Amino acid sequence: MIESILFDLDGTLLNTLNDLADSVNHALSAHHFPTRPTADIRRALGYGAHQLIKKSLPSDAPDEQVDDTLATFRGHYLIHQSDTTAPYPGIIHMLRQLHEEGFQTAIVSNKPDDAVQLLHRHFFQGLVNMAQGQTPSIRRKPAADMITACMNRLHASTSSTIYVGDSEVDFQTARNAGIRCCLVTWGFRDREQLTALHPDLLCETPENIIDFIHQQNHSTR
Repeated sequence: MIESILFDLDGTLLNTLNDLADSVNHALSAHHFPTRPTADIRRALGYGAHQLIKKSLPSDAPDEQVDDTLATFRGHYLIHQSDTTAPYPGIIHMLRQLHEEGFQTAIVSNKPDDAVQLLHRHFFQGLVNMAQGQTPSIRRKPAADMITACMNRLHASTSSTIYVGDSEVDFQTARNAGIRCCLVTWGFRDREQLTALHPDLLCETPENIIDFIHQQNHSTR
């Protein structure tokens, strides 16, 4: 019986690509580095802000420059993270249906926690129970720490929880946490990459997630 659904944020609930790319390129320009095409930034997403900046900088950039560029990125993104960002089509309807049917939901993201909380309040207040971003005291995905923290707060079990994401990072996170994984095709990875991972479900639309939950719960009755 599925009772709790945990969601990745970027590429799963929200299309954040353009705002992220703008902030990355603002930070690169501010520190006199070449900017990057949006397609390159898309491929670098999913591993947290530090890795995003590190992958966007030249490979020989020293740690000090990585840290300085990261700080500029975070400052810019915190102000501009909602300039063009919006939920993907069908997401709000799906979350509202889950809420009305009594499911517990949470956001689990490698974004810095302050940005995650702002986006949660701005887009999903009253629809998603809680949100967890990266903090100094909790390891980022693919470690299971964030999922475990959310499950503890929701009093959820591994057998009653699924994780919905859009990348190999999300897939490995779910496996590390010992829960089922649904991957969505509308996010930051190509369908072929996701198919090769063999998730429990490959979702073409948010409605697929609802259908999967209903099917799983019906089969256990």
